[in-house]
Amino acid sequence: MSIIDFIRLLVKNSFVLIVVPIIMAVTVFILTENEEERYYSNTVIYTGIASGYSIESQSNSRIDFFAVNNAFDNFINIIKSRSNLTEVALKLFAQNMILKSPNPQYISEKNYYELHNSVPEDVKSLIDTNSIEISLLRLYEYLNRNDTNYLYRLLNNEEDEHYSIEAISKIAIKRYQNSDLLEISYECDDPGICQQTLIILEDAIVKNYTKIKQNQTADVVRYFEKQLAVSEKRLKNAEDELLKFNRKNNIINYYEQTKYIASQKENLDLEYQREQMKLYAAEAVIKNLESKLNSNQHLKLYSDNIMKKRDELSKITSKITLLETASVNDTLSNDVNKQLLALRVSAEKLKGELTQAVNSLYLSENSIAGLPSEKILEDWLKNVISYEESKARIVILNKRRNEFKKIYEIFAPLGATIKRLEREISIAEREYLSLLHSLSLAKLKQQNLELSSNIKIIDKPFYPIEPLPSKRKFLVAIGGIAGFVIVLFLIIALEYLDVNIKTPYNIEKLTNLKVVGVYPLIVKNKKTAHIDYNFIVNRTTELLVQNIRQKQFNKEKKPYKVLFFSTRNFDGKTMLASRIVQMLRELNYKVLLLTSVTKSNEKFYQEVDSDAFANDKSLMNIKSVEDMVLFNDFCNPNDYDYVFVVIPGINKSPYPIELLATMDDAYMVCRANRPWSEADTASLKRIQKAINHLSPEIILNGVELPVIEQIIGELPKRRSKLRVMIKRILKRQFYYVKKIESEEY
Repeated sequence: MSIIDFIRLLVKNSFVLIVVPIIMAVTVFILTENEEERYYSNTVIYTGIASGYSIESQSNSRIDFFAVNNAFDNFINIIKSRSNLTEVALKLFAQNMILKSPNPQYISEKNYYELHNSVPEDVKSLIDTNSIEISLLRLYEYLNRNDTNYLYRLLNNEEDEHYSIEAISKIAIKRYQNSDLLEISYECDDPGICQQTLIILEDAIVKNYTKIKQNQTADVVRYFEKQLAVSEKRLKNAEDELLKFNRKNNIINYYEQTKYIASQKENLDLEYQREQMKLYAAEAVIKNLESKLNSNQHLKLYSDNIMKKRDELSKITSKITLLETASVNDTLSNDVNKQLLALRVSAEKLKGELTQAVNSLYLSENSIAGLPSEKILEDWLKNVISYEESKARIVILNKRRNEFKKIYEIFAPLGATIKRLEREISIAEREYLSLLHSLSLAKLKQQNLELSSNIKIIDKPFYPIEPLPSKRKFLVAIGGIAGFVIVLFLIIALEYLDVNIKTPYNIEKLTNLKVVGVYPLIVKNKKTAHIDYNFIVNRTTELLVQNIRQKQFNKEKKPYKVLFFSTRNFDGKTMLASRIVQMLRELNYKVLLLTSVTKSNEKFYQEVDSDAFANDKSLMNIKSVEDMVLFNDFCNPNDYDYVFVVIPGINKSPYPIELLATMDDAYMVCRANRPWSEADTASLKRIQKAINHLSPEIILNGVELPVIEQIIGELPKRRSKLRVMIKRILKRQFYYVKKIESEEY
């Protein structure tokens, strides 16, 4: 549908499009005549959710928009929760019940008396005129008794405009863009109730939101405190076990002690190896020197006196070694120092005596090897002293080595036990520290929530003095617009759902036949008085005549037999045939019209030569045009240029098959203001078999003028300048001119 078609559709149904919106607007105007006044108040709350300062904001400056939006959604849902609205409703109810007389700041006179007259006495007795808190406690207790009491019905009564949850839930909550500010607004028919509802709602929001925020972490903090106490006790028990074990085994620092013992053992082993080397070296030297002495000298060296002094020297050296090894890396006491000093003096004394004893021996001047005996004895004595000292030290060092073995046997199993005890302490300590850290975070979160839930009231609710502007005009306008839109929708829907043929395009699509001509739907009334129907009828008839003449000229046949048929009766085939016949006769053609249709309108059949079938033959038996003529002596079809044959509707009447086979051309007439059915299709297929030598074409009758205009061009009718201009704009004919003013033309 083009814009012009759409506008034509609107103009066609302009009466309905104007009357129905007016009726709906008037109806809304009447219905809203007694519209009650509404009052409006609002409050602005600062939440601090998005950009408010908190403990956590010190370490993290990034804003999680998803978390912020979630927090705002939670906050808004808390405000609109049933428990919160119930608290507001009950407190508002109690506040108005405590009043002894109407107070416009709280409730109007009308609503005051309506409330007090509707409340039963048992509910009035619950009100404490001196304390709203006590009244609230009593009202809550009364409300929770059952679901049939007065308060329960009041709070759940959707028709109540002041104290029902449904009424209070109509509060509007809006966030200012991406800020921390929330605007809460409320409308009511009572200015006092409007303001007081928001005031009570603010108190409930601050109290309930803060309580919810604080309870979020209270259970978590208590859990970590309990677990921390258990972990601390477990750690203390593990530490006490280690302390008891150390006391029992005389351990100050196991790892330092074992390190010290290992170091001492290593030093002792080195000392032991050195003494062994000295011993073996001295023994070898002694044997070598003794081998160089004669037998007499050898015997004197092993005399009782010398051997006795050697034994004494060995004993003293053992005592010295014992004291020295026992006091290594330790500060020696005065007694030990004195004892060591005395032993060393004795050892030196014995060495001197031994030297003197050896020197007093009578020795020959030379040894067996020819060496001086004095030199050999001197070396022998030195190595003997060294030998005796080393032998004595080795004995003592062996004892110390055995002592170290016993110490190792004691300390070796202690290490595994200490490791196990220390591991238990480490596990308990890590658990304790982890719980301590978690507790710190939970307390930090708790403190942060307490700080962040500190809601501030920026703008307190104001008392509305003037009611809101009436919406009556707006509702009336909406009613009129709704009426126009509904009617327009129905008109467009009916237009698209209309199954009538209407246009040549539709009939061509339905029949697969070509439309060669149209005939207008003539409507005579005041609206169409400016339309020149004579021109339209003549022009459309001329196009049909021109098409028939063109075909007759191409075939050069006389008479040229033309068949007019339709699938249904009253499609206008006889009228169209008579129009064409009349125009052909005006062009000096001899035309014969043969029809079986009864004349219903004489003006279409004037000057028709023959219009009746033979009386003695049925229509189905007619085989030629000659059979249709009643008096052959006076009417010979061969004397005519054209013979038009009109048969009844093929859906309702039989038709002569042999006659149809003699036709030179065929036209199906169809009305545009009717639907095309499957019966029409079946009838058309049957007659097409009878005239299979022809390609029938369609003449669409009763076509509306806009469709006619698409075929013959702009229709001649009177139009205002404004209408002409609008039409040119819609057709985008911005530079249209009627004619070219030039001498050449």
